[in-house]
Amino acid sequence: MDGSILIMEMAIDITSEQKAKNDLEHVLAEQEEHIKQRTLELERSNNALKEFSTFAAHDLKEPLRKILVFSGRIQEVIDVEPGGIAQQYLDGMGRSAERMNSLIDDLLKLSQVAS
Repeated sequence: MDGSILIMEMAIDITSEQKAKNDLEHVLAEQEEHIKQRTLELERSNNALKEFSTFAAHDLKEPLRKILVFSGRIQEVIDVEPGGIAQQYLDGMGRSAERMNSLIDDLLKLSQVAS
């Protein structure tokens, strides 16, 4: 060491790294925007499904209620032989309407869970 001062300079070009970083940030921003848009679309779709299922359940259940009411009235106004063919038909109609009512309820529950 003779007392002389040594100065060393070093330059590193990081242009390509900076460009890659900027490109990546741009792609990430685009993806975030795409995800936000898709989330909004899914929320709208889920809301539409919920509205439809509620509407459909009501509209499908109303005829079933009438079938049950009218089959009960038929039994009241005509002389139905217990165990006879007319009784079997009316009972079958009632069971089928109750089964359909149960299926509609299950579909409504499923659509609410899914959304």
